[in-house]
Amino acid sequence: MRPTDILDYQLFLNFKLQFFLAVLKKGMKYIVLLALALVFSSCNTCIGVYRDAKQGVIWTQQKIQGSGSGGGTSDPYGAPTY
Repeated sequence: MRPTDILDYQLFLNFKLQFFLAVLKKGMKYIVLLALALVFSSCNTCIGVYRDAKQGVIWTQQKIQGSGSGGGTSDPYGAPTY
């Protein structure tokens, strides 16, 4: 092997590695988007996110206005209700 052949091979390996890393970075975006889509595609999850966001808004409004204990109505036995 000549020294130029070794240098060409090293450049080829470097290019191959850089290409692989670029593809991996682009692929990770799609993997994260796919995971988020799967997480939020469940009806039960969407209902839970909506309920929690609604309670957060109600709590924030009550804290800003200075009224209430910071939550929704409560059960006669003390259990929180949504």
